[in-house]
Amino acid sequence: MAPTTNKKNKTDHPVSKKYSGTERRKWPRLAHELPVKVVRARPPDVTTKSGFSIDPVWTRDLGGAGLGLNAPVHCTIGTELEIEFALPGRDGKIHATLVVVYSKLEAGEKESYRVGVSYKSIKEDERQAIIYYVNDNLP
Repeated sequence: MAPTTNKKNKTDHPVSKKYSGTERRKWPRLAHELPVKVVRARPPDVTTKSGFSIDPVWTRDLGGAGLGLNAPVHCTIGTELEIEFALPGRDGKIHATLVVVYSKLEAGEKESYRVGVSYKSIKEDERQAIIYYVNDNLP
């Protein structure tokens, strides 16, 4: 983005503005590690040496709109992941279809990616269970 000039000829540049520290997410996120099973990926371009399986995958954080994951492979933006995981204190597993919104190699790691996903499909009672769990466990 090119710098812009205001009426007083001062240059405004997005890089020069200080980060305010304000979270822009609609839902709070809880930093919490939980094991995640990837049931299916579409398209099936997310593979490891053993074939389709993406293992191990852990949550980095969770919230009402999506999850942050740690994965051993890069996931292409737009890939859909069908997942399941257990939420502590809740009977049964959470099932959801997620869409990858970013995938970045962790600094200093060879096979560890930060993967951001948003919910494409999740039952409302399961989303509410996540939201309650996050709110009950925030510091």
